[in-house]
Amino acid sequence: MKTKKAVFIVDDHPIMRDGISQLIDQQPDLEVCGSASSAPQALDALAAVAPDLLLVDISLTGMSGIDLIKIVRKRQ
Repeated sequence: MKTKKAVFIVDDHPIMRDGISQLIDQQPDLEVCGSASSAPQALDALAAVAPDLLLVDISLTGMSGIDLIKIVRKRQ
């Protein structure tokens, strides 16, 4: 039995987060395990969930998505 990959979405635009979530949830092998609108919110939430994939907007408000990914990689 194949398990679904958990995807966490980080985007500061609610419409984008919702749309991407809907597209991901339509895939048989993927499921959204959480989302965040900012890098600090994402870092707090990622401490509680362990996603297989992290989908990050590059241009977040306050901290770039690239900097967020660097922090996540150091923590894991």
